[in-house]
Amino acid sequence: MPSIQLVDEVDTTYIVLEELQKSVLVDMRSEQFDGFKRLVSSASSILWITGGDLTVGKNPILAMAHGINTVLMNENSIRNLKFATFDIDDTSAAESFDLAKTIRDVCNSIVTAANRATCETDFILKDSVIYISRVVP
Repeated sequence: MPSIQLVDEVDTTYIVLEELQKSVLVDMRSEQFDGFKRLVSSASSILWITGGDLTVGKNPILAMAHGINTVLMNENSIRNLKFATFDIDDTSAAESFDLAKTIRDVCNSIVTAANRATCETDFILKDSVIYISRVVP
């Protein structure tokens, strides 16, 4: 992760684009891990965008954040941290205005969730359709 300036405010939302094309979490250096911890401790909401194309398993190493979101939300439950991941199917679409609007809309759904229990945490974009992982009885 490159050096980032974090904001010391209560309701700070971050959109992380670091893992669209290159994995950061797989081999994180100590200074990157320190930055990651600062990011998590200063945020009220985080949307972590990945480019793993998970529905077909194209590049799962880019989607490691999907595995840490439950851990982060549990470890930060007192703070009510809302952490969600959003995997996109084509990293070349990252320059698309439609994708930017979609990311904005997903981020707004996270930020406006009443609490972490009502916050969707896993989104996947495949062929312009957003999928949400959910078990319904």
